[in-house]
Amino acid sequence: MRNVKIFRRFSSVLVLLLTGYILYVVWCGSAVQEKHVESVESGDDTASTKTRMNFNDLIEEEVKDWGKFEGSEVPLNKAIFYIESQMKGHINSRQACSVESALLHHPNRLVFIIVPGANETSLDPRTDPVLRDLLDYPNLRLRYIDTVTFFKWSPLWNWFLTSDWQKTDQSSDYLRLAVGFLLLQKYGGTSISFSNLIVKKIPNLIGECEDRRLGLDLISLNFKNQFLEHVIDSLEKTLDSVILTSRRLTTLLLNFCKVDSLKDLRYKDCPGLGVELTGQTSTCPVEQSKHWILFDPNRRKMAESLVSSKETISINLWSSLSAPYQEWANTEFRTIFYDLADEHCPLTFKAAEHKL
Repeated sequence: MRNVKIFRRFSSVLVLLLTGYILYVVWCGSAVQEKHVESVESGDDTASTKTRMNFNDLIEEEVKDWGKFEGSEVPLNKAIFYIESQMKGHINSRQACSVESALLHHPNRLVFIIVPGANETSLDPRTDPVLRDLLDYPNLRLRYIDTVTFFKWSPLWNWFLTSDWQKTDQSSDYLRLAVGFLLLQKYGGTSISFSNLIVKKIPNLIGECEDRRLGLDLISLNFKNQFLEHVIDSLEKTLDSVILTSRRLTTLLLNFCKVDSLKDLRYKDCPGLGVELTGQTSTCPVEQSKHWILFDPNRRKMAESLVSSKETISINLWSSLSAPYQEWANTEFRTIFYDLADEHCPLTFKAAEHKL
């Protein structure tokens, strides 16, 4: 009988303990849920998305100097992509100046140099006389892609496989734009050519360059942009690589936005575009026909008046025309580009002994 009483008392205590534990668990769950709701309502979803990596995680984790491109390391809408479409992997000091200017003005964004067709053994950045200085920037990523695999799992596989893009004189430009557009559509961010010198932070934009056309050397959009999707669909359906030219892309945009000219877009909203069209001063302050004044010490004042606007974000150096120039700037050849390089790509300019 005594054993029965002891068992009953023990059972009562056990029930009380279990009831208390259950109430504690319910209370904790409620508190966590309230915290999650507060974080969602305030726009902070990091509490509910533990697997999402933020920019600081990407910077602080140990990364390879050179390796295969992995989408998991791309922060959404924040990456900057350079496509080295010559498929060499090596860039010269003038191209490195462009990259450094993007790195310098965007310390909180990853800057990728993507090399289609390269592999693990194609490059050793630590022994490359140009690239090794850029490695001082923790936000640089040097990556390669298998070109066939990249396009095979993309919306442009048919264009890549069956169009004549590889047989044209513009094949390098077509590859750069196609890869850049696919990366922007999937991850968002900025696609930029080595012809640009960045002078301030890049917002989302599509810029008018000259002759009332879109500039293709710098495009910055959020992922899943409707206009970009329209461009990719048109390219895949028609297999017409000429779509990847300034004139045709401008025509596509005008039809997409149902306007007659780029000027009309300054007064009419185009929801599917998602960004404001910027004027020539923003990305092409010096016209193509006058590009030479950037590299002429006798035209410093004229060039300075064009590139010093508060609206200027990037300066197109028109490298397809200026690349053959033996010198862009040096201590004895003080062009406006000398001052620009000294300010916006200091490590590269110093390593090149102030001669580009």
